[in-house]
Amino acid sequence: MRKLSFWAKHHPVPARIFIIISRIFLFFIACFLGKQLAAFGIGLSPLWIYFFIGVFFIAGATYPQKRSSSNYLKRKLYDLVIAGCGFFITLSFVVQLDSPFYATAQAAVPVNPSPYKYAEAKILLKQFKNGEKTKFTGKEKRIIRKEFNYQLLQYGKAKITGNKADAEQAILIFLACIAAVGLLYLVAALACTLSCNGSDAAAVIVGILGLAGVIWGLIALIRAINRKKTKTN
Repeated sequence: MRKLSFWAKHHPVPARIFIIISRIFLFFIACFLGKQLAAFGIGLSPLWIYFFIGVFFIAGATYPQKRSSSNYLKRKLYDLVIAGCGFFITLSFVVQLDSPFYATAQAAVPVNPSPYKYAEAKILLKQFKNGEKTKFTGKEKRIIRKEFNYQLLQYGKAKITGNKADAEQAILIFLACIAAVGLLYLVAALACTLSCNGSDAAAVIVGILGLAGVIWGLIALIRAINRKKTKTN
């Protein structure tokens, strides 16, 4: 970790760019995992959001101001806690957004749901299958993309309940978790070094913007993997 900090100190611009990209991926990883938990019916208490927010502000308020080799590990621990809180705040918030609707729908409609979440997607896919439609507009592509995301969640849920595909989806989630942990570690190694160079305000801005993201690429990879598996099957 000290080598990473040394590199960041002498390469501030690439380090900031890396932090921005890492935070963006972390944001999307948190969203992805939050949606997975909600889809599997796993809820989190709203108190977790307040807990992580509280820890986030406490860590920020008590962050070691004196920068020396003696408190290096302490500063890195604080960096990791701050980054981790941002990640889990996002994850908990996404679970809260999705879980209430999911739970209410399940309780209010005790019947077999339609395999399609979006009726428009069902119509579009049927038209495509029948050869009535060969091109899609941007809006139609977004509808199909949303349906694909929903079907991906349903696919994972079916796997976990006992189907062979469940294990494959679980592996993807494990990969997302591993990616998140690895990025949190790297961000923690670089974060305070930028502040040491007198860029505290920039580091805060970078952190906020960055928390808006690494998962876009990960989700794209997961989608590509699933598309290949679908074609193979």
